[in-house]
Amino acid sequence: MEIAAKDKKEKNKSILLYISFILWFATEMIVLSTVNSVFGCPIDSVNTIVALFVLLLLTIQILFVQKYSFKELSLLFVISLPIIISAYNSDHLILASAWLFTIASKYVNIDKIIDIAFWVQSLMMAIIFSLLFFGRINEIITYRGSTIRHSCGFVQANFLGMMVFQLVAMHFYRRRNKIGIIDFVILIVAGLFTYLVPNSQSAFWGIILFFILAIIYVLVHKNEKVLSKICRMLIRLFLSAALFSIFLTYMNIRKSNVLMSFDRALSWRFSTGHMTLKYYGVTLLGQKIYSIVKRPIIGYVYRFYLDNAYMAILIRYGVVVLIFFLLLYSATMIYFIRNRNYLLVFILFVFGIYGIMETNLFSLSKNVFLISMSYPFFSKEYTYPGGTDIAENKYRVSKPRRKILITI
Repeated sequence: MEIAAKDKKEKNKSILLYISFILWFATEMIVLSTVNSVFGCPIDSVNTIVALFVLLLLTIQILFVQKYSFKELSLLFVISLPIIISAYNSDHLILASAWLFTIASKYVNIDKIIDIAFWVQSLMMAIIFSLLFFGRINEIITYRGSTIRHSCGFVQANFLGMMVFQLVAMHFYRRRNKIGIIDFVILIVAGLFTYLVPNSQSAFWGIILFFILAIIYVLVHKNEKVLSKICRMLIRLFLSAALFSIFLTYMNIRKSNVLMSFDRALSWRFSTGHMTLKYYGVTLLGQKIYSIVKRPIIGYVYRFYLDNAYMAILIRYGVVVLIFFLLLYSATMIYFIRNRNYLLVFILFVFGIYGIMETNLFSLSKNVFLISMSYPFFSKEYTYPGGTDIAENKYRVSKPRRKILITI
């Protein structure tokens, strides 16, 4: 009875957050599409109006609804200050937006927010596909060599791939206690779709990796000791992959034939990132990055690309924010190992590897699982109807530890 009463109380405190998220997430889906207006109002104006309204709701949630301990307020100040400064210096608000939703999610259950995101994204994708089918919006077709890439109503083909990848990740998370053959069929179909329609290589390989990890999860899900060891290994792999991708971008990878072949397989992520790094350098708290820089005096135009999420955070937001992000992301994975939500750790790992190839890692609209970072930050209790089959689907409450130590 006490648990039910507490859940009801915290649910009431989360209403503003849920409303904000639905409005914001639905609008973000429209912005990613080729829709030009909504009921005659230009999409840019709609985006601005919704953003301001959501900011108001989140501000009320953070300042007046949520209660904080001294420790939480101290952490909020220490982490939020560099994020705010870097967002101002870089004039780039994507990471700041994700952080704002994270700190407004003190009373939010990750399972509920994933359910909401799944249905909102499914509905918005259905609307976009319908508008394209009836000729109300345009499709942007590009080419990779001789391969046609369809966007199916999205601004870029890669955005379509990202949305499909996120959708199947949310589907598997919602089905984590009853994954069956049909779920793997859905994963295979999604992989084929991302390869054949948008020809999004990053989304395709992300789905392949997730397919392998999903098989491992199903095979060993009854052995929590093995699952825990695998998850801790994944945290080490995540950190190693993130740091190694930064190292490859720092060095001139084209001097090595072997590494250049690896770079070519990833569509030149590291060499193009190296050029951006060489031009802009690294700061402590961020800087503005322009994709096109014209130098009319010397008659040259520089084009810069940042497709690696970790280098994007490092160059755009600065060293301090990158360190905070890696520590909190790792702490989140450790937290959910301790609370026996192993599939969420698997998903966070796959998004982390995906971050080597795309910047969707730190964008909440393309990685809704970022909201889970509120758990270790606020030392929240995680309640769920069974994290694994061992739990036998009984309602459990795992008490959080007071300190999250980055020891793996």
